[in-house]
Amino acid sequence: MARYLVFTMEETSARARLLDDLAPETCRAVWKLLPLAGPCGHVMLGGTSCALNIDPSVVVPEENAAGLIHPGDMMFIHYNARERHGHPAAESKIYGAYDRYCVPRTPGKMTPDYPNVFAEFDGETQAFFKACEMTFLEGRRPIAIAGIEE
Repeated sequence: MARYLVFTMEETSARARLLDDLAPETCRAVWKLLPLAGPCGHVMLGGTSCALNIDPSVVVPEENAAGLIHPGDMMFIHYNARERHGHPAAESKIYGAYDRYCVPRTPGKMTPDYPNVFAEFDGETQAFFKACEMTFLEGRRPIAIAGIEE
């Protein structure tokens, strides 16, 4: 049985299959938080991706980490408090690459990040990815994330 995250932004939605075999701890941590909702915004330094900040106490070990991100990859990253210039608080986020120009970087340091890739979008994503792209031009948009099993 596969597990999926269903992302809904405005009138569009898309789903991503959890990679339970490659990132079990990350999948388990995210699944426990569902359903999620909040403002989804374009990342500042990492290129073509959108992020939702989640509970900053969520910390998982590095697993299935990657520096070369593909369109449709869903990622998790955690930053400890005070380790980045201008960011005194801890931060955990999930974010997805909507195009090929996603290059994760640590804010304040500009060093490469190696986030956990824990899910991959599948099926029809064009309208959802366009909504993600529009956050760059128009700002944050509400997003809701639910889980389904099939």
